[in-house]
Amino acid sequence: MKNANNRILIVAFGALILVFATIRIFRSPTMERNLPENLTSIDSSKVTELIIWPARERTREVHLVRKGKAWTLKSGDRSGRLEQGSYYTALRSLMSLRPQRIISRKKEKWNEFNVGDSTGTHVKVMGDNSVAADIWIGRTSFSQGPGGTFGGSSTYVRLSSEDEVYAVDGFLESQFNRGFNDWRDKSFTRIKTDSITKITFQYPGDSSFMIEKKDRRWLTANELADSSAVVSYLNSFSFKNISEFSETEPSGPALFILTFEKNSIPSIKIEGWQLSSEDWILSRPLKTHFQEKLIFEDF
Repeated sequence: MKNANNRILIVAFGALILVFATIRIFRSPTMERNLPENLTSIDSSKVTELIIWPARERTREVHLVRKGKAWTLKSGDRSGRLEQGSYYTALRSLMSLRPQRIISRKKEKWNEFNVGDSTGTHVKVMGDNSVAADIWIGRTSFSQGPGGTFGGSSTYVRLSSEDEVYAVDGFLESQFNRGFNDWRDKSFTRIKTDSITKITFQYPGDSSFMIEKKDRRWLTANELADSSAVVSYLNSFSFKNISEFSETEPSGPALFILTFEKNSIPSIKIEGWQLSSEDWILSRPLKTHFQEKLIFEDF
């Protein structure tokens, strides 16, 4: 009886070995071939442009263009200041596409994961006049941890040259599925309030005036101004961001011009055109002669 049991155990053990060997031979190599350590091989020093076709605005491609060490933003005949550091974050994400698993190998499943030609966000990385990476970015999924806690996030991606859909870490969908204005620099004014020595208000007619700082006191028309009110006004411009960009080109001369100076040197100049009783188009000419135009409420 004992020998019979041993034979059964030996046969069962042998069967397990055979199953394991079969899996290793026929399945594991396939999985390893289709699950690379990284989906891209990008040399950041050679990247000259990122071209993005966001799923939300398919016909309006966005270009992040490198010129020397500087990056600019373009879309059609429009150009703008690129949000600081956004190109670096985007490029780093594309260089770190480490797949967690393969979700599907079927082309008919692409749209289910928003990586199809009509559903995904298409991104091309250009370098040395060639395509360094060609990727479709789909929707982001979230997993649940123990006790209903947040278990993590993954985004579905597909390489243009492959049918496979992969899951990678991170929120790539929200990072790349953005229109032209979403990539633009939202900063409008950054002022060191204690360095400003003069504020000039230019209006039509003879209603213009200025406030000047002398001996640590603020004066207007050689009369003392309310220093706390002036400081409060300056503080409102110390860190001002853009709320919305305008697609309308202002016509005619500006209704007002506001200039902040430091020791008689213009620091920031703002021009304004009134759209309605509540909305203005503001423009801040820069040293590069490029103008950002926007709608700014409650100015």
